[in-house]
Amino acid sequence: MKKILFIKPNEHYLYKNIKKCGYTIKTPYIFNYLILRIIREVVFRLHLPLAQLLYNKEINIKAEIIVIFDSLITYSFLKWVRKNNPQSRIILFYENPVIATINPCYIDDDICEKYSCDPSDCLMYNLKYIYPFYFEHLKIEKMKSIIDVLYVGSDKGRANKLFKLKSLFENQGVGVELYIVADRKYQRFYKKFYRPYLTYDEIREKNKSCRAILHIKEGGQCGITVRVFESLFNEIKLITNNEKLREYPFYRENNIFILGKDPIELLPLFLKKPYESIDDELIKKYSFDNWLEKLLLD
Repeated sequence: MKKILFIKPNEHYLYKNIKKCGYTIKTPYIFNYLILRIIREVVFRLHLPLAQLLYNKEINIKAEIIVIFDSLITYSFLKWVRKNNPQSRIILFYENPVIATINPCYIDDDICEKYSCDPSDCLMYNLKYIYPFYFEHLKIEKMKSIIDVLYVGSDKGRANKLFKLKSLFENQGVGVELYIVADRKYQRFYKKFYRPYLTYDEIREKNKSCRAILHIKEGGQCGITVRVFESLFNEIKLITNNEKLREYPFYRENNIFILGKDPIELLPLFLKKPYESIDDELIKKYSFDNWLEKLLLD
């Protein structure tokens, strides 16, 4: 295995689990405490010359391959990584929609390669496509279902739609639990319905006792998200407004209910039908190990 370095903020479940797989992973910046992160944000937004003082110097370990996840990444940071690692293959992986992160149009091709797991973003911004991934060791053991439909996730302007869906589902006799958290931790008291943040292990625990996971995509997003993988890897049904999932090889009408396409009055019947098993080899295609192998051989 070539010497690989991953760069990703450590607030996301990916950081912990990539490290658990035995790889070196570093945060892009120092200052992870809230007040210091605010200072860092001000420095970056105002393009102050202090920015490089906030970069994580542990990154300069001369790895053969550096994989950078897009969250919180700036153009100047990418240039700094390239300058200090001139011989490395540097890959920027967009796990988020471009609209929510750094614009690839501003990144010179000699800085890094640019990949995305969103097919529509690949077409729009001329990015290389690679499917996203999940970790096989995160599979859960299902328990007796005590809730029909579960939503766990941030608001991101979806709360009103979620409450309308809850009412619609309950009119069909389907039980719903909405666990909505604020987009940022400091916003957690802005709205009464916001719930405390959960670790990813706590989210997995909640998934053990639901029949279906509710997934509401952001804007024009059409790629696979972690909620989709939680469904696929754990044989939990999925209810989603992402009709593009019909185009993926793992789609089965008994497993995935498409809002706006499938009649809502059939939702109770959908939940009662057994989950249709998917071939293990197809599921393994989306494993972290397989994703990394494909990325390195591309």
